[in-house]
Formats: sequence, C-alpha cells, structure tokens
Amino acid sequence: MYNMVFLPEEVTITKEGLEASLSEYMNPDNYKVHFNQDSSIVEVMGKTFTLIYVDKPAPLEEISGQFEHKAHIILSPLGKAADIRGGIDLQLALERFVLLISLSFSATHVYWSNTRKFADLEKLNALIGKSNKLYEGTSKPSTYLPIPYWISGKRKSKTDYLLHGFSNLGEKDFHIKVSSNSWSQVKPLVNYIVKYVFDSGRFFNAGDRMTLPTGQDIYLSESDEFVMLEL
Repeated sequence: MYNMVFLPEEVTITKEGLEASLSEYMNPDNYKVHFNQDSSIVEVMGKTFTLIYVDKPAPLEEISGQFEHKAHIILSPLGKAADIRGGIDLQLALERFVLLISLSFSATHVYWSNTRKFADLEKLNALIGKSNKLYEGTSKPSTYLPIPYWISGKRKSKTDYLLHGFSNLGEKDFHIKVSSNSWSQVKPLVNYIVKYVFDSGRFFNAGDRMTLPTGQDIYLSESDEFVMLEL
C-alpha cells in the first residue's frame, strides 16, 4: 500500500529541504534522509519510507472533477510487517509521515492506494488524532483505527467476494466463496472478520474454525495469496 500526496503547485525537493521540514517536527536524532533525485529513503523514528516526487498530476480516474493539482508525492513503507500488530503500527507511522510531508509541502489531499479513497488534510489530521487514542487502551482498536481507508471489499463474480487490505498489514487477503442464497451473510461476515482481527491483534491460520455471531461454524483454508472460506 502507498499514499499519494497532492500538491497545488510544483515544488523543488532537496535533501536540505527535506531535513529542514522534518526538523520542524522532531529532533534531528530521530530521522535520516538518504536523498536521491528520483526516489529518496527517509528513516523516521525507527521506520523506513520511500519518497518519490512526480512533477505532474497523478493519472488517477478517481480524481477527475474532485480537485486540481499540479504535482504529487508517493510515500510508502520500505519492507513489510511480520504480522497484523506490526502492520497496524507501520501503517499508523506511515500516515503520520504522510501528514508531516503534506504540511511541509502545502498539500491539499491524500490518497490511499488499496481502497482508492481520498481525504483532505483536515480529515487526515482527524483520523490520526483519533488513532492516537489507540495507545490509551480505553476501548477496542477498531473504534479508533481508520479501517475504511485500509480495508476494502469487492464482489468479483456471482460466487466470489474479495476482502483486500490485510496483505498490506503483514497477512493475507480473504477470498470468500458465496452460494447464491448466502450473499446476505457477506456484510455481517466481513464486519466480524475486521473487528476480530483489529480488536484481538490476531489473524487466522489454515484449519481455524470461525464461529459467526449466528452460531454457524466456518473452516478456513489457504492459497498462496488468500485466506479461503466458504459460505
């Protein structure tokens, strides 16, 4: 998964400029910039991200008619988390980095690649502020995390539904096989999966039995790409 940051004007990005921007928000000991004109690597608070500046509008159909921009920055984590807990931590760190870069270069909007959703900076700031409450431990993580920007589902055929986003958080996505009379159960199942994973910090393994709120038992299997289950 990556984020795009949309800029109203073209900018010049330099190593010195990046370091100056970061220094406004954190101690120099907490970041390191490995600058390259095409793709820079930035280490922030123990996490590593890539930063690519493109001096032209992003070729995304979803933007059409929503807002104007003249350049964009692509930000993504370098490497992959080992599990869902690490994935949540890495994604939250990425979004804080995205906000920092957005503020530094006067960005107007941010884009999440896997869900194809946008947010302006006010919304992004609110999402991050809400997610910070996760560390207070006063409620379930699913209450605070920006899950709709991380996880998305799509009906692919008359019998197939794919739940995307977990593969960006250190796990596998879901492939749900659905019979003709079971489509009404998909939304409750998806809600159950999402809340279970984010609230427990635990993912599923092949052979696990999932007991739905209805009392129905479902057994899971795995392919190379997906966790498989059948309604």
